[in-house]
Amino acid sequence: MLDYFRGPATFPERGHPRPDILPGLHVIGFGHAASVAIVVEPDDVYVVGVYFGGEDHEGTLHEPPSPPYVP
Repeated sequence: MLDYFRGPATFPERGHPRPDILPGLHVIGFGHAASVAIVVEPDDVYVVGVYFGGEDHEGTLHEPPSPPYVP
């Protein structure tokens, strides 16, 4: 899986673009097991989530981020 996703650095705009959820967001399927959400910026590519077994990536990505946990 890691080798497969090293590819976004050289071909970042693969997958399904989802600007309706987040600017620069692309969702890439990995077989039938997982979806990986990445955000493509001019000089960087960020993995923002890995979703397995039909998890609701759309719902999760629409939610505002949680505040950082501080013990």
